[in-house]
Amino acid sequence: MTRSSWLLALAITTGLVFFAARQQSPSVVEAEPIAVKRQSTDSQVARSDTRAPIRPLTVNPFRARGALAPTSSPPPAITPVSETPRAAAPSIPFRFLARVTGVDGKQSIYLASESGVFAVVEGELLDDRYRVDKVDAEVLTLTYLPLDERQTVPMR
Repeated sequence: MTRSSWLLALAITTGLVFFAARQQSPSVVEAEPIAVKRQSTDSQVARSDTRAPIRPLTVNPFRARGALAPTSSPPPAITPVSETPRAAAPSIPFRFLARVTGVDGKQSIYLASESGVFAVVEGELLDDRYRVDKVDAEVLTLTYLPLDERQTVPMR
């Protein structure tokens, strides 16, 4: 069947159902109200008079209880957040071995570490992580370059 045939069949069926529904008379049954009489006795009336009057609430039903109840002590003071601790340079991997003064008057300092022995002068880099900043009579000052932190090596 084509689409128009389906629509025609649907229209005819709908019309027949509608026409048939109008032809039938509705069967309405009217119900008579049932009369129910309630007879109250004197004992029922007397019982209602003996009830206690409603009293006003003395307790707040919405108050917090248990873990949510407020405590008598004040809340703890808020402490300010401290700055994040700055990373510290590792301990110096060098130890003093010797001091040698050259013919030109320059001092060379010999330092030992796990990777070997180094002869250094002021301004020189060690392991690409340390720079020799100052050579004193008793202390060698190095700077740990990744954190730009100064450290000292005792020369004894």
